[in-house]
Amino acid sequence: MTNVAQHPSPDLAALMLRDIGAELARRVSNRLPGLGDAYERRVVLVADAETASGTALGSFTSPAWRIQGRSFDKIAVALAHPLYRLPDGTIDAERVLATLAHEIAHLYTDEIGISGTIAPDHIGHTEDFALVAIRLGLSILRRPNTPTRIFTPGLADYGRAEFRDLIYRIACAGLHTASGIQLAGPVGFTGRLAPARVAAASIPTDPSTSD
Repeated sequence: MTNVAQHPSPDLAALMLRDIGAELARRVSNRLPGLGDAYERRVVLVADAETASGTALGSFTSPAWRIQGRSFDKIAVALAHPLYRLPDGTIDAERVLATLAHEIAHLYTDEIGISGTIAPDHIGHTEDFALVAIRLGLSILRRPNTPTRIFTPGLADYGRAEFRDLIYRIACAGLHTASGIQLAGPVGFTGRLAPARVAAASIPTDPSTSD
């Protein structure tokens, strides 16, 4: 795994975030068996520093691409979203990591074949999802008027402590200067798509994505 945060570059946003997601998944694999392998095998990380409005903080789509008999999932992080901006204009690194953890929780529920969201609108999350999210360091919120709908407002204190080095790597990566839409996937992913198709594939909004 390449620690690109040691050499911050806005052109490496997707690669750096994918590496951090992989490290997060690896660290919790003792309590979420198989997560590290699933992440490395399935996830294409999309760093979207272009779309500023009308988007969620992040999303998970499975599958996002089927190429030559192989399926790939998409975890997108909407870096241009105003909620990621701190008063000084830099990126809220903790919020970015919380988004990664949330979408990785969706990956894991999909990998083990359980439902992570509540039909029909898929806005709230299930108790099974909550159990996964807690193991990824996320806090859980149940709103009084809809107690069966579970949300993850951010990292819990223990998650913030356990993954403080990952938060630091994100903070040092210069993501506030990133531009465009970047992808980083498993070995061979970009080689399976012509450049124009890679760019086009990163943009569509799928109604099945999860916030």
